[in-house]
Amino acid sequence: MSSNNIEPGSMPELNTDRIDEILKNVYDACDTAPSSVPIESLISYSHYRKERHIFAKALAIAALVILFLLPFLFITPEFEVQQKGTIGSPEYVVSVNSFIPVSVVTARMDDGTGLMVYESGFHEYTVMPSENGTVYIKVMLFTRQYQTAEISVEDVDKKSPSVKSHKTDDGLVYIYVSDEGTGVDYSGIYALTVSGKTVMPEQYSSSKGFVAFRYPEETLNVYIPDMAGNILSLLVSI
Repeated sequence: MSSNNIEPGSMPELNTDRIDEILKNVYDACDTAPSSVPIESLISYSHYRKERHIFAKALAIAALVILFLLPFLFITPEFEVQQKGTIGSPEYVVSVNSFIPVSVVTARMDDGTGLMVYESGFHEYTVMPSENGTVYIKVMLFTRQYQTAEISVEDVDKKSPSVKSHKTDDGLVYIYVSDEGTGVDYSGIYALTVSGKTVMPEQYSSSKGFVAFRYPEETLNVYIPDMAGNILSLLVSI
């Protein structure tokens, strides 16, 4: 018994000589004149038709994919901006709600100054303005669609308090100060002598805007902070 290595459902591949012999037998049995077209040409044409069919099918699938994705190419990003950070140093967190990847997020002040934007999470970006004013935030997707937002910034405080005037009265040195940002932190005012001794104010008044030290026996280094942590340093000499 001869062995059969052909798997069930498969068909053995015939060479052209065997195909020519089979066709000749078929023509003879049907009493029909044989075809003048070589079998190699018929096989080549069949392969050509098969390749054309595969190409047309791939082209149709690509067209369907493009038609399906076309509406998404015009979707603009949606995002919200939340203020965080500390007193005097606000941060604005931009959370983008989009399944389309984000290309770039930019921010600038109203005078055109660009601001650094930090990627703090997935579709989350942080903007830290360095001064008060209007900030324009722009979110652009990979589809080149974008959306902008306008944020009014009023809480930035990078400046230390300033001295308005001073006077000496009844053995005390009065220093009048002001702060246009977060305000003077009167409870945090202190002084150091040149020998390193800490000296606390004798009195202060936030309503009248002054701090008073006992007239020093040696030079004092006075430190006056504001609520944002900016510190004014000045000397009180004897």
